[in-house]
Amino acid sequence: MSMFHYSAILTDTPCDKGQRLVSSLFDWPVSHRRGGPTMPEKSGDVKRQILAAAWSLVSERGGDKATISDIAAAAGCAKGLVHYHFGTKKALMFEVASATVMSRTKTWTDALDQENPQTAIDRSWELLRGEAKDGTVHAWAATVDRTDVTDRSVKNQYELFSSDLGASVARLLTASGFIPSVPDDELGALLGSVVHGIGKMLVAGMDEALLEAAYAATWIGILSLTRPAS
Repeated sequence: MSMFHYSAILTDTPCDKGQRLVSSLFDWPVSHRRGGPTMPEKSGDVKRQILAAAWSLVSERGGDKATISDIAAAAGCAKGLVHYHFGTKKALMFEVASATVMSRTKTWTDALDQENPQTAIDRSWELLRGEAKDGTVHAWAATVDRTDVTDRSVKNQYELFSSDLGASVARLLTASGFIPSVPDDELGALLGSVVHGIGKMLVAGMDEALLEAAYAATWIGILSLTRPAS
């Protein structure tokens, strides 16, 4: 299965990220042409093309302003095919939310999977900056954070995101000679809440230097929740 490449996070447009996200999750090669994506030949390809288009539009406009007609046009298919594959817009937004959580879990655990703590902090900060630019933060806020859009299964994936973050942080701390004094889930919940909050502030255009300092301070706070290995 093809996966995201870290080097692309600062250069992806929302459209590129939507295509890359769906390709990585479904092992599906997406073709392009000037003026929009090409029409896939198979039914499964049509569904994935619609999902990629929906993610791109949601990341640009938010869920409320991405209409079924707009999504169909961006996917290069008839509006009826969107209803055929997903039924309702809410069901389609649920799929966008699910794909966003799965993708973000993978990229964040990869960024934190480093031997050197400073490298992990630097890479995860650059990842967060990239997510603010490529539409991930907006897509998350428009779907995963919306209780009227998601259902329990997405909330379970969200909890898995925090859990995986916590496990990655715990591994990093342990490898650096520190033992967490709180459960991994609490570490993940702390870092996850900061990631979501700072991501929204980056999108809003707040001073990056201040936000980077706040992110670094979060890691000092995490370190305070440990004890040296004996």
